[in-house]
Amino acid sequence: SLSLSKESVTGAIHFGGKAAVEETLYESLLKNLFQVDLRSEEAFNARAELLHATMIQEGQRLRDQSEKIIDAYDQTSSTLREIERTSVSKKTAMTLCTLIQKEMEGLVPLNFLDLYPMDRLVHIPRYQKAMQIRAERGANDPEKDGKKMAQAEEFVDALAKMRHGLSGHASAEKREAVETFQWMIEEYKVSLFAQELKTLFPFSRKRLEEKRKEIERMV
Repeated sequence: SLSLSKESVTGAIHFGGKAAVEETLYESLLKNLFQVDLRSEEAFNARAELLHATMIQEGQRLRDQSEKIIDAYDQTSSTLREIERTSVSKKTAMTLCTLIQKEMEGLVPLNFLDLYPMDRLVHIPRYQKAMQIRAERGANDPEKDGKKMAQAEEFVDALAKMRHGLSGHASAEKREAVETFQWMIEEYKVSLFAQELKTLFPFSRKRLEEKRKEIERMV
């Protein structure tokens, strides 16, 4: 049930290959479904009954969503390589493509299944597609791309400082707020570089600025 489709095998190379991805899917499924705090026989039996009915479907759902991310990663990486190969301005194109590749690797690292719950995984392919669109448009008009990225950079830098400044004593509320800020930035990038993909919610710089100030006030 967790076997990757033939179409996703090539993309799986970016994540260690087919066998490695399937093993990660298996471990992720175990963690998501079985690492549950059960304190009574009744709770145990109820959980067992639930998983008996849903475990296969949950595994397939996780696999299918992971395949979308793997395929989008492969497609975007292929676009970046093609731009680097065919662009008239090689140096400018390589700088842009290297930056976008690095951003995508940060968004979808090898252990992305350990990092993100299902309700977050469903949005990752849209962010990857926005990166692909940005690369295509930025290669044709690097000056315009630079102006757009400048609008996001202050928030990207603020996020990096927030993460660096998170101590072991930081509240769970602050950690959650920083994570929310990360996804707000991804939505902001969609609004800047690929408006046709639409954002998850109505968006504005003001909302980002307010969230940043809110986090800065937290303990």
